[in-house]
Amino acid sequence: MLFSLIISTLLCGSIVPARGCKDIDTAACIQMSKQRPDLCSDQTIAKNACPAFCKLCPPVCYHCNTTVQDYHLCTNTMTCPNGSVCMRKELKSIYDGHHEYELTCAQKQECDNPWNGSGPFGKRDIMSRDLSVTCCIEDLCNYHMPSLTTPKSNCVKDLI
Repeated sequence: MLFSLIISTLLCGSIVPARGCKDIDTAACIQMSKQRPDLCSDQTIAKNACPAFCKLCPPVCYHCNTTVQDYHLCTNTMTCPNGSVCMRKELKSIYDGHHEYELTCAQKQECDNPWNGSGPFGKRDIMSRDLSVTCCIEDLCNYHMPSLTTPKSNCVKDLI
């Protein structure tokens, strides 16, 4: 009964669709998915009521027009074109150890073949650089996050 009520509320003609690719009510999408785990397989609901919840929206990614040496300087974001993913390229020079980052949207094929010569890194001498490419589909997932591991201590202490 609750499921039917939520569906009729979401798909009612009096509701104005949200701008962009957003759920009409994400909380309602979550509740519906608890009662119906295959909710996103219903294309009407997935496309019209819960596109973000059903991962049908293109991701929003960090995007810089040039490579940056400090990824904190890349604060611009953009909504990627359909079929794109967020990409982070990290380059480490073997000569002086400096890092450069490229944060942007990319076609999925670029993630599997970063050596295709596109982008700022492809225009330089690839042989003298260490390049790491990471692609992801969640919003803002291409921001470089340092690992939060706690250092292990070899010090053994007796407690009295």
